[in-house]
Amino acid sequence: MAQNGRSAKPPYVSFRTFLNFLEWLHEIVIPDRLDRSFWGERLSGATGPQLMSTLRFLGLIDDSNRPQPKLQEMAKKPDERKAIIRDQLLKCYAGAVQGLDLEKATPGQLEEGFRTYSISGETLRKALAFFIHATEYCDVALSPHITKKTRTAKRTNEAKKRTRPTRRRLTEEELPPDKPTQHMRLEYDLHPSLRVLLADLLQISSNWTEEQQERWLKLWGENVKYFHPAKPAKEGQLELKLP
Repeated sequence: MAQNGRSAKPPYVSFRTFLNFLEWLHEIVIPDRLDRSFWGERLSGATGPQLMSTLRFLGLIDDSNRPQPKLQEMAKKPDERKAIIRDQLLKCYAGAVQGLDLEKATPGQLEEGFRTYSISGETLRKALAFFIHATEYCDVALSPHITKKTRTAKRTNEAKKRTRPTRRRLTEEELPPDKPTQHMRLEYDLHPSLRVLLADLLQISSNWTEEQQERWLKLWGENVKYFHPAKPAKEGQLELKLP
């Protein structure tokens, strides 16, 4: 895929953010153009432009950000979504995976294919993560060498987070004056997708409808399960009962 004569970068936004966007489009009337006035309040920071770049790379919007038929199908036909995404992946990533047997390829081979997009470092890592998560979502057979490395990297990142020194919570006496709510500060970092949902919640007025509330709770639950998967309780282990 190319934009204005230049080689387009592959998606490097979170795949979960992409799916959440499709769910949002499923619930609303898709506008004639996906410009910032439409998604600006929902997608913060660099997430919005990255998502638009993703849609453009996958052929779901044109250079003027106008939705294409495939985007309408992905959004409005959730039962057919996996098959449609699979077709677009194989078509749009053809240049990177050409000649690769995805069921046997090594992580190095896949990285070499993606370097044809002239990306490196963190952008390359995120682009590979989007592709791998997308193919797994679509049930595309992927080499165990690739999926194993992805799981190992995820466990390593989780281990690093667990070994970070715990921040000491300030006492009331230590809090700076005129900032009585600082003790409510979260002591951990939320994933950007969860931050977006919380931002949405803060902007929602108190008279939101029951349907809007249920939709928000559904998206929140799906994101929590995806980014914070629960582990099965071990035999003999006491189960934590929430109030």
